[in-house]
Amino acid sequence: MNVMKIKCFAIIAVLLSNLAIGSAIAQNSDIKERTLRFAYVQPKSSHMGFGVEKFAELVAKKSGNKITVKGYADGSLGGDLNVLTSLQGGTIDMTTMPPSLMVGQAKVYGAFSIHFLFGDFKEADTVLDGPVGKKFLEKAPKGVVGSNHSIAIRTNGSMWSWGLNSTGELGINNVITTRSSPVSVVGGFTDWCQVCVNGSSSFALRTNGTLWAWGSNTTGQLGDNTTVSKSSPVSVVGGFTDWCQVSGGVAIRQTNFL
Repeated sequence: MNVMKIKCFAIIAVLLSNLAIGSAIAQNSDIKERTLRFAYVQPKSSHMGFGVEKFAELVAKKSGNKITVKGYADGSLGGDLNVLTSLQGGTIDMTTMPPSLMVGQAKVYGAFSIHFLFGDFKEADTVLDGPVGKKFLEKAPKGVVGSNHSIAIRTNGSMWSWGLNSTGELGINNVITTRSSPVSVVGGFTDWCQVCVNGSSSFALRTNGTLWAWGSNTTGQLGDNTTVSKSSPVSVVGGFTDWCQVSGGVAIRQTNFL
């Protein structure tokens, strides 16, 4: 199960419902029109559904209506397992799931299933953006599973990958070798802190705040100003050093720019 992605996307509905995404994005003429498919099992009238709708409104507003978030509620695309499989295969782009699914990894996540845990959104944001939220993130495994490849970060900060490598998604500087055991991602970095995948594309953050990507790039999803696939990590253009979250090709800077 793609535990890291569950963590990434479960947080989106909670943390981004009130996120003030930087207004500069709406003025960026380089933004390409695209639709993000956001599937979830809960009813549209639930708190999850509210978070998805609010997220869609903010993204549309701050992107000048160039980015559309289309929600699929009530399990219309299947149950949790079906949604996860679709997410891993790139059929959908985002999902949000009950935190109870992560209790098997760390019992502390059961706290989010307590009714009326937070009085309002401001209180929830204060707790989850602070030291308590960081402790929850520390409990989450730093590894992900793509459509046909897997990536994980060791406690020493190095990153490893294995599986299919047809478009360079393993980040080992070739596109012909499929690996059945973990191999080190090229670059020699030992400060990787977060990794996510979307289909055959891989994305990762380093502790210095830089964002890197590799693998399939047929639609420019790597953000390196090209449409050429990469077999080793390349820095996402912009020169920013304040990236703090990445999931499925969508990243957030500490300035709350998307």
